[in-house]
Order: sequence, then structure tokens, then C-alpha cells
Amino acid sequence: MNTTAQYIKDSEGNDILAVIPMETYNEWRFEKADLSNTQEIPDWHKEILDESLKEFEETGEAEDWEVLKLKFKQKYGF
Repeated sequence: MNTTAQYIKDSEGNDILAVIPMETYNEWRFEKADLSNTQEIPDWHKEILDESLKEFEETGEAEDWEVLKLKFKQKYGF
């Protein structure tokens, strides 16, 4: 893994920005994630997901995101 950082300096030579590799950044994000501060998915969300997954498993087809948003808005009001 390349952990070399690059620094951007202002006109006075002060470090103002550090650029790190994405892999390093993603590892850092995971290490710092507050996994204790998670929220449970509501049962009604799970039902929607279960319906969609079942339909996908039966047909092997997925709908366009815009179509799904419209269906959800019509069916659930959001």
C-alpha cells in the first residue's frame, strides 16, 4: 500500500492540504466509523426491500431507479 502523502502549501509555505491515496483514506474512514451509532431499519422498510428482492430473484430483472422511485411515491406517499 502506498501511504505517501502529498502536501499543498500556501504562498507562505504553510501546509494547507494533504492528499493521500484513496486506499489509505478508505481504511481511515473505516477505522474512524462510529459503528455503535447505527439505527435499525424499520420493519416497513424491510418489507419493501424483501418484496423487491423476491421479485428480482423470481424474474432476474431489475427496474430502473426512476421507475422504482415513482412506484414508491405512488404506493407509500414518498
